[in-house]
Amino acid sequence: MPVSTCSTDTQKAAGRMLRPFTASQIAKDTAAFETWATHQRREEVDLNNLPLTQGKHTAEVFNFFGRLPEEWADKHSKVHRRLKRTMGAGFMNFLLSAHAAAPEIFSPDVVDDEESRNILRDLQVVSRAWDFMNTMHDSTRKWSEADYAEVYALVRRPAIWTSDHRAQCSIALPQPFSVSKIYKDSTARILGAKSAKPDGALFVPTHHLQTLSLDENSAYKVLCRHRPQGDSGHAVGGEFSFRYQSTVCVKIPDAQVPEVASAFWEDKKPGQDKLDPALRQNGIATTAALRHLHALNVKAPVFGIVWSENTVRAHVDWWKIRDKRVVIQSAPFKGTASAGTRRNSALYNDWDLRKAEDIIQVYLLVRNLDQWTTGMFRDAVLKGVNGLMRKVQKKGRELIVWRRHGLLKKTVDEPQPPEAVEAPAPAAKKRRSKRRKSRSSVGSNV
Repeated sequence: MPVSTCSTDTQKAAGRMLRPFTASQIAKDTAAFETWATHQRREEVDLNNLPLTQGKHTAEVFNFFGRLPEEWADKHSKVHRRLKRTMGAGFMNFLLSAHAAAPEIFSPDVVDDEESRNILRDLQVVSRAWDFMNTMHDSTRKWSEADYAEVYALVRRPAIWTSDHRAQCSIALPQPFSVSKIYKDSTARILGAKSAKPDGALFVPTHHLQTLSLDENSAYKVLCRHRPQGDSGHAVGGEFSFRYQSTVCVKIPDAQVPEVASAFWEDKKPGQDKLDPALRQNGIATTAALRHLHALNVKAPVFGIVWSENTVRAHVDWWKIRDKRVVIQSAPFKGTASAGTRRNSALYNDWDLRKAEDIIQVYLLVRNLDQWTTGMFRDAVLKGVNGLMRKVQKKGRELIVWRRHGLLKKTVDEPQPPEAVEAPAPAAKKRRSKRRKSRSSVGSNV
């Protein structure tokens, strides 16, 4: 086989490490995302596949019904008349529109107490977002992603009180499960991505996790002193150490405590075609968070929200062990049956922020996520990390190195399909040559 020749420049280019793709580039290309997701063992499933032990988490987050006092919308109640005097006709129209379209959000069992009044105060801001969203829709002006993000903020900011909201926080991406057989340079560039920067994320505040690291014999301190299996020969405190692996962020924090994220969201430019790339980009972030939770022995889901123009979608992701291997599963939120929600797509429930009942539900979703992050989710983190310490001490379990590390490149040539081998042509029949007898001359003259 002749050896192919190439120029010196081409040889240098072939030996050079190619720059990895960014998370955004991977999300924009369906095939690239499938390659990345396959190497993370990420798969799309139905919410019914959620482990029963984690169902309580989704029940708390997707609880929108019976949350507001019925008397707010009852024109004959004293509370309604008081609100009409103090809040103005515009806000009351907002409440009445929501009640007419989705009365299940309201309940006579909910009293007008301090908790309800906190929600009422927040809804005054949310109603402004509702007004802006309808104004933008009716306008002929072309609105940018930043314009919409300002309106989204009017829904999100009032809802976040207890958790740690971080905008544009760079998070570490996970190591692929298998890197021994990379057939293409493009695959190496996809799997080589090391970070992502979601538009927004919710974290458990540091002070909620301080019990993990205050004492000399606390879980965090014990695990930090443990030398990981993959770090043999390296100094304690390297990139394989628990100090690095205990945060989902690219940079390790100043405080010696785990950094754990519970939810991510993406804001995308107007246009329905932007929702799918946004969902994939959001899925990259949730997958990283779940690989982190698995390494910490934390059994809890991670939520994702995508905002595009007036549409909002949500998904729930979790990790589980199947056939002794960890897999990441993601399920779209299709709506709650009792809500009579509209299904504008085959998979997702689409909340329309131009509708009062929908924008209230989105506000309640973010509010639920905020309270769940510092409640049930935080408790799962404390339980998981303490359990991990016991497994390391008593059962000899090794710490899991989940963050991307090292250089990835093409390792083997792509297998080629076997060439078709032509059957040899049948040999031609040999014809027997007959020997010619020589003729003797008859009656020749002498």
